[in-house]
Amino acid sequence: MQKALASYAETCSNSIIDKANKDKNNGYCDVLDSSDIHIFATSISDGMMDYLNPDDIGQVLATAFFDEENDLHPHSAAENLIINAAKGWEGEFRGQYRDDIAIASFVVPFL
Repeated sequence: MQKALASYAETCSNSIIDKANKDKNNGYCDVLDSSDIHIFATSISDGMMDYLNPDDIGQVLATAFFDEENDLHPHSAAENLIINAAKGWEGEFRGQYRDDIAIASFVVPFL
């Protein structure tokens, strides 16, 4: 997930209109106030991690939790991730084996 956060910050820095808010040293967005900070925690089983990229998982969940223009509920986002991981197992093992696939995520309040 740390990579997902870094990827988001990089994307943010590339899309800043006001370049004065861009950190010259690392290219990340400056935080203007606490409403700019969104934190979530996720626990994912290895059955999901075997077939899905952690950066992609982080992006899907961050979008579901925090993107106001997105109408995908976090539960639906998690369900889609589980289905995609299950398809990976099905494709490789043809139904003969599938590891556990689990995900739990929540928003961490930032004061």
